[in-house]
Amino acid sequence: MAKKKKVTEELLEELENLVEEIQESEVISESTRFAVVAEEDYPKQMTIEESMLEYISKQEGNEVRINDFFTSLFTLPEAVSTSKMIKDILVKANNEKKIKVVNNRHFELGMTYYDVDGKAHKYNISNIEIFIEK
Repeated sequence: MAKKKKVTEELLEELENLVEEIQESEVISESTRFAVVAEEDYPKQMTIEESMLEYISKQEGNEVRINDFFTSLFTLPEAVSTSKMIKDILVKANNEKKIKVVNNRHFELGMTYYDVDGKAHKYNISNIEIFIEK
């Protein structure tokens, strides 16, 4: 055990010395220079939840219809997988008290309903209105 600890300490010391040498040297490789520039040029992208919260904060009124926001994000807003994703985002934000979904309509996303002819359909962001209280 003592031998492993000594080897680990020696490797750690070597690594620290190497880091110091690199920091002291003014030579930066082209790939490193490119990576630094690329990171500065492209700031971190917001998550869907962060984008949604920003969208809500910019809207006027006490209630915000969130359907248009989600419809603009997804190419197939009627897809069951899209409905599940939207529902998960809304449930998480609602549970964390970041938003309050009016009448908990988000729980209906992906659920089945029947039209007057008895044909089954699924609720999605295109056929159910979801409002967020500010």
